Amino acid sequence: MSSWTSGYVADVGYTHGFYRELTPALQCQIALAKGVRGPAASAPMTYCELGCGQGFSANLIAAANPHLQVFATDFNPAHILNARSLAAETGATNVQFFDQSFRDFIEEPGLPAFDIVALHGIYSWITPQHRADIVEFIRRKLKPGGLVYISYNALPGWAAGMPLRQLFAEHAETTTGPILPRVDAALEFVERLKATSPAFFRANASVAARLDAIKKHDRRYLAHEYFNAEWNPFYYSEVARDLEVAKLGFLGSANLLDDIAEVNLTPEQATLLDDIADPALRETVRDYIVNQQFRRDVFIKGRYQW
Repeated sequence: MSSWTSGYVADVGYTHGFYRELTPALQCQIALAKGVRGPAASAPMTYCELGCGQGFSANLIAAANPHLQVFATDFNPAHILNARSLAAETGATNVQFFDQSFRDFIEEPGLPAFDIVALHGIYSWITPQHRADIVEFIRRKLKPGGLVYISYNALPGWAAGMPLRQLFAEHAETTTGPILPRVDAALEFVERLKATSPAFFRANASVAARLDAIKKHDRRYLAHEYFNAEWNPFYYSEVARDLEVAKLGFLGSANLLDDIAEVNLTPEQATLLDDIADPALRETVRDYIVNQQFRRDVFIKGRYQW
């Protein structure tokens, strides 16, 4: 494990992709739907993405929102080189990219306070210290009334799949060399194991289907999703407690349909949740009901009612 990567896969780049939940307009809509005063989507804003990967989403957000000042960082200089090249090709003047750790980014000279801080997935793949650095960044750099979008692998939905991921990582650690051949070797090994009808697969019927779905993905995606040294799914209550340090309160899912009981819950399930007074416990129990395995959450620094 090299010191600068902290066990994060760095010998192959992450995939290029756009994630709609990162868009400021959608995050502001969540606040509006909850009757909470957040940033105004059409007003000039400062926006920050932590762990921006190849920078495709940050560049697209900057291009579509000329009233934003976009700042983004990723620890991998190869990612940032690609992000800056894309920005130069588009002629964007409202986006800046940095190849800094979260801790170093806090001290970046001239970095403004932010209306929105967004991070997609990265929270599950980094060390506890890096997660603490993210919380400290938000605590110091998010404006009162500012929004945070954070997504992460969630429990209990990942409970049955966690041993599968562990087996991938354990197998990959037995060999050296580039990561992509080791990804293929790990997948082939687990497929061989499945063919022997082990008790784990028989007792967890969903695991075989999960393995089949995993095998269809781009190997670069799999390298970053399953083969980092750190891989941590969380209960909602754990993440909410982390973010309380930065004075954040939960608004809701970045997918508005998630909060509509009639779409997701039976009447009996909705009644059970209504009877739970503690907000964190209620949200955690809801994840048991729907078997949540990936959460897309929006938080706010302060809850200002209209």
